[in-house]
Amino acid sequence: MGETCGHKGGEGNGGSHAEAHAKGHAEGKGGWFGSSGVFYALVIIAFAVLAFNQLQLGALKASAASAALSLSSQQGAVGQGVAAAGTAGAGVSVAGAGASVPQDSLQATPSAATQGSAVNLEAIAQKIIPTGVPPVYGAELGVSFSDPVPSMAKLAALDDGEGMADPAQNARYVKIGKAIACEYCCGADTLVFDTGKAACGCAHSYAMRGIAKYLISKHGPELSDERILEEVSKWKVMFFPKPMLTKAVQFAAAKKDLNYVDLASNKFRGFTAPAASGGLDSVPSQVGGC
Repeated sequence: MGETCGHKGGEGNGGSHAEAHAKGHAEGKGGWFGSSGVFYALVIIAFAVLAFNQLQLGALKASAASAALSLSSQQGAVGQGVAAAGTAGAGVSVAGAGASVPQDSLQATPSAATQGSAVNLEAIAQKIIPTGVPPVYGAELGVSFSDPVPSMAKLAALDDGEGMADPAQNARYVKIGKAIACEYCCGADTLVFDTGKAACGCAHSYAMRGIAKYLISKHGPELSDERILEEVSKWKVMFFPKPMLTKAVQFAAAKKDLNYVDLASNKFRGFTAPAASGGLDSVPSQVGGC
């Protein structure tokens, strides 16, 4: 795209642009993410509403009040499960290179679909929303999935909107940057152009490009392009919870394997399943402003 988010191809943005966005995000901290526990609880509750709408639509039309009452009875158990998972580190496994979301636990089985199991919905949300300090680079950069707004500012500061100086590194950077986009904010098709210049000027894109550059330059020999793309994808899921969670439910409805790269990259961009996708009104579409 020529211009996105009011910026021309990302040229000239540089560190000052990232710093301006970072300041805006830091000032806006609070609200949804003032308490990560509250956010995750709302995500799970929204997922319960979504599954109930999809699997028992007829019952909802007949008695919305009964559906609401049934949902309320599950919230306590779901909230406890989320809290326990957060304490035990039972979210997405990111230990070791090449780690990905366990796929078997995310498949919607016939019995689960019939019963509208809150346990399976909870598992999907916990697997998809990354938490904690990512290995390899988290401690080095002082970033955490559990503190996304300041982490986004730190990652955004790593990108100057240009390609990488080393030709071999830039080739990897372009390959990764063209495999994923910031479509939910900028509407861009990729993170970078063929030269490596920024294709989108929002803070989300700066952060995703920043982590890609950092991992290529500091950990390139030990991490494959796919592994780096996976880390970029995790941050995209964190930055855009509502559309990413909606897409995860659609993946499950279509019985597709669920992993970060397939979910967040351009590989299945625009994918929709026949099932309805409502019920996530209480989940924010994105973290931070464009």
